[in-house]
Amino acid sequence: MKPAPQKRRTRNLLRAEGVEHVDGKDTALLRTVRRRALGVGTCHPGLMTERHPDPAPGRTDGDGRAHAAGTEIDPELLELAGRVFDFARHGDTDTLAAYVDAGVPVNLSNDSGDTLVMLAAYHGHAGTVAALLSRGADPNRLNDRGQSPLAGAVFKGEAEVVRALLEGCADPEAGQPSAVETARMFGAEELLTLRRP
Repeated sequence: MKPAPQKRRTRNLLRAEGVEHVDGKDTALLRTVRRRALGVGTCHPGLMTERHPDPAPGRTDGDGRAHAAGTEIDPELLELAGRVFDFARHGDTDTLAAYVDAGVPVNLSNDSGDTLVMLAAYHGHAGTVAALLSRGADPNRLNDRGQSPLAGAVFKGEAEVVRALLEGCADPEAGQPSAVETARMFGAEELLTLRRP
């Protein structure tokens, strides 16, 4: 039996991007992620879950997050998300780009609110940051501690990452502390002037 046309297209796209290890299970999960990213589901906390009406609107889970009543996260979806976050952390740009192109949300965030851009920036992967930004990632999305990807890159002294974020319209004043404040704290103000001519 031949795979369904959408499944074949997703698998072919990933293989065209050099992602050979994606199996049928991943393509099915990617379909679920794509469906949920289009509004069929919602993110909580940072991972895709099914939408359920909240019987207690306004209630929080004790950590300030809105309560997500009746939500269960598919373990396979968690595993896929974990691999995607690892692609960002390790700078596996081609594989991460293929997954994003196949339907993983470019602004996917983990349970700490760290987006793919934040993880790639903090770990010094300028090429990965640039690839995500070119696919529409938000360079100013703050994590749960109010930190921006740019402030993280300044803190780590990652000049090429700072350059990629500034070229991608990252706001040096975003976050707490902001990238400007971080640069002042660590005597690295020159990092915020890094833009290609």
